[in-house]
Amino acid sequence: MIKLPPLYILSAGYLDNPLFYIFKMVKTLMSHLKSGRLFITIGGLSGAIAVILGAYGAHALQGVTATHLGIFKTASLYHLVHSIVLVLVGIVARFIPNSALIHWSGWLFIAGVLLFPGTLYFKTMASISFGLATPLGGICLILAWLLLAVGSLKAD
Repeated sequence: MIKLPPLYILSAGYLDNPLFYIFKMVKTLMSHLKSGRLFITIGGLSGAIAVILGAYGAHALQGVTATHLGIFKTASLYHLVHSIVLVLVGIVARFIPNSALIHWSGWLFIAGVLLFPGTLYFKTMASISFGLATPLGGICLILAWLLLAVGSLKAD
């Protein structure tokens, strides 16, 4: 039986084709996602951003009210803690690679960090309120923790 090369190689000038690079990027992203590397990478970047924002808050937010400073500290704490947890989810995903619950928990941690501390940062630094986005971020974080727990219990 003749084995044909993949479809993108059959097209003329496939290296010049932007779809080739998109396909390659998606394939790489999917392999990193399956191995948990993507969550480790995003968690590491998120942790760095948390430290930067925490330092900014400690030095640049001298003239804000005590309430706003408290909100900022809460955002910093939740941001840093959940960034570390996201790295740990990536490590767990490497040990339990086929668990959809573990992967969903990672995505919910990402959404939760963007929505919960993210909106609190905006509230303190720019006086912009996002309404229900903050509690929705909190719900994402709660669900992420629950999925992580159930996913680890269901692991083979």
